Amino acid sequence: MNTSKEFFVVRILGAPGPKWSGDGSLSGENYPDIKNSSRGNYKPDLGNSSGVYPLASFRQRLVGFIIDELLVMSLLFVIWIILAVVFRYESPIVASQMAVASSLLRIGYGCIFNPRGWSPGKRYAGIRIVREDGLPPGLTYGLSRTAGAFVSRNIFLLGYLWAKWDRKSQTLHDKLARTYVVSISQEFVVTDMEDLSQK
Repeated sequence: MNTSKEFFVVRILGAPGPKWSGDGSLSGENYPDIKNSSRGNYKPDLGNSSGVYPLASFRQRLVGFIIDELLVMSLLFVIWIILAVVFRYESPIVASQMAVASSLLRIGYGCIFNPRGWSPGKRYAGIRIVREDGLPPGLTYGLSRTAGAFVSRNIFLLGYLWAKWDRKSQTLHDKLARTYVVSISQEFVVTDMEDLSQK
């Protein structure tokens, strides 16, 4: 192997934890453009990185989604107990309050995590949300994605299932916010930058 052609990836992944500190980028100081990448690959800047980060698989996204849903449902269970005690188990009142609490909690959860590009479920699944230029979504893209996710959920989760068949594995809310979900649990080592650029 010709070691002169080997490069090393600088991972600056953003909070939380020691491995997630920094500004949230995936390839150091220069950010890639994945808008026109192939279906399978997210390519960091080839002059400064050897990493090829694949777009997240539907299975990875599903694992992250389920974990996030379990966390939200756990919080909703606590809220349900509180409301049941306050309203003395009057079913119609508790049911209506729970419907409101469920929507607000999910929107709040998205508003907290989508701008950052990760959530507890996504971290566990080894995936991150990025914009077309490889940066974390930030407030504008993150809030747009949260609003889109609300729509995706309320059309019987069809917006989420969209990623199963989409050419670039985007959900409806990814398309609305112009974001992508990439896998950081895998990194392909590039030894010949010319070969990669031709893919």
